[in-house]
Amino acid sequence: SPGEGILLFEDNVIVDGFNIQNCDGNGIHTGSNSNYQILNGVIKQVNNLIRRDAIETMGHEGGAIAHSVDVHGGMVSNIQIDSAYAAIADVNGGDDSLNVYDRIDAKNCNKAIEFSQGFSQGNASYLKVTNSRFYNCGAFEIKSNPTGPADSWLRPSAIPRRRASSTGGCVAPAFARGQAGW
Repeated sequence: SPGEGILLFEDNVIVDGFNIQNCDGNGIHTGSNSNYQILNGVIKQVNNLIRRDAIETMGHEGGAIAHSVDVHGGMVSNIQIDSAYAAIADVNGGDDSLNVYDRIDAKNCNKAIEFSQGFSQGNASYLKVTNSRFYNCGAFEIKSNPTGPADSWLRPSAIPRRRASSTGGCVAPAFARGQAGW
């Protein structure tokens, strides 16, 4: 995977105390792993090809932390992000569940977080974003397949009716499957 900072495709791995800067691809690219921890790090100036030149590559324009398939039971905590396509990217309903994103401090990202539910995918469950801030970032994006369950796979327990914006920040609420409160 050209341009990636760290490839994390293994179970039970802890990445702690890192500094990733100036990558053309993703900062950390996870995939086919479970029970991982990404802790106490800095990720700056990543996804440079898509942000700078609008060049899309083979899946490496996701974000500071980007998921591929089957990413379960992870903890991402105390991460500072500056200048990425998305702070957290490609979390999807087909195969990502039981992930916790805590104390993410992101700024200058095209997207804050990207959750998606693709065609005929299963339901993601128990995804949490807590104690996090996104400044000068684009949308907190939740996409759903129009023929699928538009609002049943991920429900915010208390989400403000606003988007992360260039004029201020947005504090991410806690998310849990099955809670009321859209």
